Amino acid sequence: MENKQDILKQLSSNDMDIVRGAIEQIKQEGDISIVPELLDILLQNQDTNIITNLTALLSDVKESDFKTVLMDKLINAPEGSGKANLLRICWESAIDFSEYLDVFVDMLLREDFIAALEASTVIENLHGNIPEEKIHIAIQRLKSESNEDNAFLLEGTIPHLEEMLLKKDEEDEEEHHHDHDDCCCGHEHGHSHGHGCDCCEDGVEIEKNKTIAGVAVFLVAFVVFHIPGLFKSFSDTTMENIELIVFLLIYLVTAKDIVLNAIKNLFKGKALDEQFLMSVASLGAFIVGEYPEACAVMLFYMVGELFQDYAVDKSRDSITELMDIRPDYANILKKDGTIEKVDPNKVKVGDTIIVKPGEKVPLDGVIIEGQGTLDTSSLTGESLPREVGLQEDVISGSISVSGVLTIKVTKAFGESTVSKILELVENASSKKAKTERFITRFAKIYTPIVVGLAVVLAIAPPLIMATTGSNITDFYGVWSPWIYRALTFLVVSCPCALVISVPLSFFAGIGAASTKGVLVKGSNYLELISKCDTVVFDKTGTLTKAKPTVSRV
Repeated sequence: MENKQDILKQLSSNDMDIVRGAIEQIKQEGDISIVPELLDILLQNQDTNIITNLTALLSDVKESDFKTVLMDKLINAPEGSGKANLLRICWESAIDFSEYLDVFVDMLLREDFIAALEASTVIENLHGNIPEEKIHIAIQRLKSESNEDNAFLLEGTIPHLEEMLLKKDEEDEEEHHHDHDDCCCGHEHGHSHGHGCDCCEDGVEIEKNKTIAGVAVFLVAFVVFHIPGLFKSFSDTTMENIELIVFLLIYLVTAKDIVLNAIKNLFKGKALDEQFLMSVASLGAFIVGEYPEACAVMLFYMVGELFQDYAVDKSRDSITELMDIRPDYANILKKDGTIEKVDPNKVKVGDTIIVKPGEKVPLDGVIIEGQGTLDTSSLTGESLPREVGLQEDVISGSISVSGVLTIKVTKAFGESTVSKILELVENASSKKAKTERFITRFAKIYTPIVVGLAVVLAIAPPLIMATTGSNITDFYGVWSPWIYRALTFLVVSCPCALVISVPLSFFAGIGAASTKGVLVKGSNYLELISKCDTVVFDKTGTLTKAKPTVSRV
């Protein structure tokens, strides 16, 4: 960069037009040799506008050497400097800083409040592959070295680290809420956001109809077999065989997938989940001759799952409706001067797009032609439209109120503001509260104990009875009653209701809040609200709508 010193001089200016011009020149030339000097400006400068522009610029740098340079500046910066500005780049950047967890923990514990706040945000945004031992050490340090000044910051940081440990333990397991499952169609979708593919939607509808039909047929069969004298011409053996065939068919049609999943999980090392317990209890009921109860166990479980899915879908729809900021298209300006509507994902950094009044800004960028006003209320909560002009940055998700804007794209759609917000919303349930994490750990200890006690209950009493002269070979007289009691104990003691209800309650809470226009970033933050005694609101656009109406004349 030939005019490096001139650019640095411009960046130190208090004239924001000069600063923006210098930043635009850096973007166009793509030379990152100036990065160390830019980081020095951030460490020394207190001007909010310069900090905001430089932070946005450096957050887009993806070169591998940048991470090393940034962390070197951060670690060696003197106390009292603008470390918070560099930390902000760490959590806004697409680069993974997970290997520096211990550095961020140290800054959270040692730096001033603003820098500590930024350090805690960095830690909460780390999602890389960090060794378990390193995470354990970080948690131990945060718990043992915290003080009154930073204790509040740890309310979100420690749960996030504990959640990372939990995910490491469960990364090979299928999450109950299907976060990492293959979809019902057999396609691998990775981490699912939203409702999944169309074939999965059809599969959910099929499961719903199958459950309803299964319950209806079961009730009819149960009533028919209990009408006195209806089958008096049949012998008891024949009736028992007919009853077995009918309820076995109902069981195979409705519960086949649950049993197969239980068998699959058995080979994956996840034997003691609720599907395994339900399968053992229902198959055991068939063995002891309680055919209706075998079907009832499975059908009640499936009905519970149906209600759970309904509640989750309703909450997810509420959240999606609240954050209706995803742009449907982008007007890309071609070299021949024509405009073409394209998917925002297809727009590249450096492309030029046109935003007309009433349209959403599809990607982050800088205005190169035109001026107007933007409605940013859905992103910032600010009710007043923001006036924008030449060389000003605009963020995706805002709506053009007036003026045609020609924008040069600075971020790909996947890294744009709107994508990051939507990802945050869709993953709100992944940030688990302390209660949820306790329940998950509790179930892992509790379930094996319950299964062990059920086995003891089924075997021990008949063996004890054998010592008193009972005929141990009499299955229905000695073994069957105790196996039945053990299976009852297994079903009653199954923790699936507890394991399901707690996370479902939090997710329903997030969904209910979204119907009132409140976005909660995760279950851990929802739980924190119970501890709040003072809340500070921005009035306009939050407590009020900034839309006066005539109430009386």
